[in-house]
Order: sequence, then C-alpha cells, then structure tokens
Amino acid sequence: MLSSETTKETVAHVVDVDNIYPVAILWDDQGMGRANEALRQVLETYGISQNKLAVALGIDRSAVFKWVHDQREPSSETIVEITQVLKGLNPLAAKAFVQLYLGSIVEDDPDSES
Repeated sequence: MLSSETTKETVAHVVDVDNIYPVAILWDDQGMGRANEALRQVLETYGISQNKLAVALGIDRSAVFKWVHDQREPSSETIVEITQVLKGLNPLAAKAFVQLYLGSIVEDDPDSES
C-alpha cells in the first residue's frame, strides 16, 4: 500500500458522446495509478458490478472483492484480462481503467523534447 507521502490525487474526465465522468486518479511517485483504486472507480462510475466482472473473467467474485477493497493487487496479466473484459462490457470503462491505471505514461512530455 502506498503511503500518503508518495501518492498524489488528481481528477480526470472521461468523456463519451452524452456524458462527462469526473474520476479521481491516485498516482504513485512514478505517475502510475494503483490498479485497485482504478478498478473500484471504474466499476462505480460505469455501474459494473463486481459479480458481473467476475463472471466475465471466469473467476470467483471474492477475487474482484479483494482487488476493489485493496486486499490484493491484480497481476499484470490479470490487468490485461480485466481491460479486455471491460472493453467487451463497456469500451469507455476499459479506456477509463487504462487511463486511471497508467495515466499519461505514453503521452509526449513537452519538457523532455530536445
């Protein structure tokens, strides 16, 4: 678990044609969002139940519960699977999950250009 000294919170907005969803993002000291918090926020924002995600992943709901309640972190392979399942359930939810988890890691940094 990250200490409050290494965690920053900011707000992003995930936009679809009809709605703008404000979502708080937790970043660690390397700009990476925690998967647990990203998943919890996406499930809440997009109205996807833990059970629905678990069934789509083919796993027990208790595993999703543990991720959402910060008792266990999903593996990198599981994060890929979660993203794929979310894409099938709601493509915007999948995009939000990736954005919340990875942040702007692949965006150009104007300060680093030579």
